[in-house]
Amino acid sequence: MKTICCCVVTVLFLAGCSSTPKQENLNVSQFRFFELDGNPVGPEQLRGKTVFLNIWATWCKPCRREFPAIASMMKKLGRDDIRFLFASEDSPVDIREFGKQNDYPFHYLLFENSAGVRIPVLPTTFIFDREGNLRHREDGYRNWDSPASLELLLEIAKK
Repeated sequence: MKTICCCVVTVLFLAGCSSTPKQENLNVSQFRFFELDGNPVGPEQLRGKTVFLNIWATWCKPCRREFPAIASMMKKLGRDDIRFLFASEDSPVDIREFGKQNDYPFHYLLFENSAGVRIPVLPTTFIFDREGNLRHREDGYRNWDSPASLELLLEIAKK
């Protein structure tokens, strides 16, 4: 009986995941972000920039595994025209504590999922072009320091 229950739960979970659309028509303005002090981050602050948006959580092991590669990519690129944002629905206290314990050059934000954006797994990364249109979505872990990942981001940034 236990095996049957586990199989049913697994099938239902996978069915739910596979029916989640990628929402390729997303725009960065559909997201609601706040600084850790509660001040809103408006779309005007992102206008004209390529935006690398990583949705993560302090408790997420794949997120933590991904961060060193993202930090390395940021250092390699060293570009002002690409904004790297790290948004979480965790509490500001937990995010600040994570930041103190981990020496990453990240701009941490609070994420409010009021736009109805579906995030089926963590981490989920979105890359938006200078007009704010979604150009790439990555559900789950990715090695962002790989040559293919760097090429992907640079290709989006030059458009």
